[in-house]
Amino acid sequence: MSTTTSFSRPTSTRTESSVQAKAVRVTGRTIHLTLKDGRKLAFSVDRYPRLREATPPQLRAVTLEVDGEALRWEELDEDILVQDVVEGRFPKPRGGPRPAAGRKPSGRAPFLIRMKPEIMQRVRRKAGAVGLSLSEFVEKQLAEV
Repeated sequence: MSTTTSFSRPTSTRTESSVQAKAVRVTGRTIHLTLKDGRKLAFSVDRYPRLREATPPQLRAVTLEVDGEALRWEELDEDILVQDVVEGRFPKPRGGPRPAAGRKPSGRAPFLIRMKPEIMQRVRRKAGAVGLSLSEFVEKQLAEV
């Protein structure tokens, strides 16, 4: 049995505890939400890469969707779940140097191998025992085939 990681975000399913906004407005670089339960909160547009680059008119073009459970910027193709904002789930900041920035090309092409988790653990242990990275170890093993 192989394992697969999915990078797509699950679609929100509506529950009785869904958080809903009744109003949204943008002032400057801040988005203000008024929730149906009376709470008010605000967050900076800089938390979202697409919003960070948007012009003031583009930011003000926000609409409430899915009965107030989501914010939508049609022109920017950006959707934000109100529940995520309430719970403080914002995208991780990006930018700065890439992890491999400045490194010389290795001359290797990426290659994906799917394997059972228990086999992956054994391969990692064996690679570490001989002082090789996982890629180096697998490459060495495959070269002997």
